[in-house]
Amino acid sequence: MTAELKTMQNLFTMMNGMLTQMISEIDDDRFDEPLGDGNSPNWIVGHLALGMEFAVSLLGGESEVLGDLMPVYGPGSPGGRIGDTGRSKEELVELLERGFDRVNEALANVKPGQLEQPQKTTILEGPLPTVGDMLGHLLTTHFGMHIGQLSAWRRAAGMESILKLG
Repeated sequence: MTAELKTMQNLFTMMNGMLTQMISEIDDDRFDEPLGDGNSPNWIVGHLALGMEFAVSLLGGESEVLGDLMPVYGPGSPGGRIGDTGRSKEELVELLERGFDRVNEALANVKPGQLEQPQKTTILEGPLPTVGDMLGHLLTTHFGMHIGQLSAWRRAAGMESILKLG
């Protein structure tokens, strides 16, 4: 594994730990509650689970739930309250855990030159033309952006930050 890929994996692992802690502190009865015009924790977590599946598929793995999650949690989906069309908190946490393991397994098996290949979606193909570019986005900036949304939701709901510095 290259140093860059290891750095990406380290950041992904750190952010996944933060996400897991943030989710664990949200009561089940508020998990599908949007605040203001934002997305519910249900949508955010489902969207991140979908992102992990997409990362696995970028690296040549078979997606387990990509098609099932796309209409509810994919790009362009309504967000907000998910209701009966989505997954429960417990199901999404299981998907995240499984997705995290599958991404790390796929990262451990990256072949030379694989990350330099063109990514085969139209999603962000201009700024992120290669598999490595898209993978980097999914595991760092995309993940961080949506963790930020969840953090904002938590603050609006009166919850404390998970970060305890110093």
